[in-house]
Amino acid sequence: MKTQKLMTKALENKLKKAPLYSTDGTADKMILAKFFHAYGSGTWYLAEYDAETGRAFGYVELAQGSEWGYFDLNEMQACRASINGRRMPFQAIERDAYFTPQKMSELCPAAVEALS
Repeated sequence: MKTQKLMTKALENKLKKAPLYSTDGTADKMILAKFFHAYGSGTWYLAEYDAETGRAFGYVELAQGSEWGYFDLNEMQACRASINGRRMPFQAIERDAYFTPQKMSELCPAAVEALS
């Protein structure tokens, strides 16, 4: 089974304009990529990225709650699905290949209010 790359060269080039800490002080951040858990609940909205470390900053929505914070794309790439306690050979987290960059206020106004 083929594994989808969470980070493509085209996306990495786009993210060079948004290094870590580049949006500090900006409440309505531009979201450049979206990732989701294909077999559970979880969505990651990426606003900043460090290509050397794979570390990203953005808004994370999980079953336990939502918040702004850091996440590691390398760890997400290695995450495998688990069904009935058995680890599957396929990827659990995928990149939304059809996502168009947009302001966070368009995606989730409450997330913008959390930073204001």
